[in-house]
Amino acid sequence: MQELTQLIKPSLILENTTFKQSFGVITGRDDSRCALGVIFGNRPQDVYGQWDELDKFLGVGDEGFRCPCCVQGGEAHLSGVIVHLNDHHKLTFKEIAVWLRSIGY
Repeated sequence: MQELTQLIKPSLILENTTFKQSFGVITGRDDSRCALGVIFGNRPQDVYGQWDELDKFLGVGDEGFRCPCCVQGGEAHLSGVIVHLNDHHKLTFKEIAVWLRSIGY
């Protein structure tokens, strides 16, 4: 059976979540979630930070992505940019979803 994120675009998952947003943690004490936590649901915690595996799960090949907010900076894994947008720039789930949709995810 295919994983949910392989059937539904991550942008749609973020747009329709009811979770409160957390920053700096996958799941907060109040059951809030960061953007990656919402997209990947209850996957094992040890998979977070393994960008190749997370991007494979999202259906991303070897392509790199740039943060849409930073003027400078190199390319990174899509999952890493999602974390960066959530934790560093504090974008809302909906704002991250708009960016994901703009790049086809």
